Amino acid sequence: YLVMKSLGAKDWATRLKMSQVYSDSSHSLQVHHIFPKASLKKDYQDKMINDIANLTYIGGKTNRKISNNDPSLYLKKILKEQGKESLEKQFVPPDPNLWELSAFPEFLKKRRGLIAEAINNFLARLD
Repeated sequence: YLVMKSLGAKDWATRLKMSQVYSDSSHSLQVHHIFPKASLKKDYQDKMINDIANLTYIGGKTNRKISNNDPSLYLKKILKEQGKESLEKQFVPPDPNLWELSAFPEFLKKRRGLIAEAINNFLARLD
């Protein structure tokens, strides 16, 4: 969260900067499964579904709006409307091939690397 916030990550629907405090409590920050649990539960174990690389932070209203939508659809819309920077600030690989359900393990691997790199860069700036 801190690394995303430091990069100026924004909510994907409202485009508000990431914050734990919003004036509207129904929009409070929530953890979002990029690939919905419902789409994964028959093929993957909870440990993989709840992997940090499948989680991001968005506002509650946005989380409810996305719901169980396929990431290949909603991420494509975000990319088109907001550009790849909006995804990159939340360490979502901008490659649409990785947003397919069949690519879930590869998505996790790629996003883990992006998260690790961002954390290392953040920590280096603290020196």
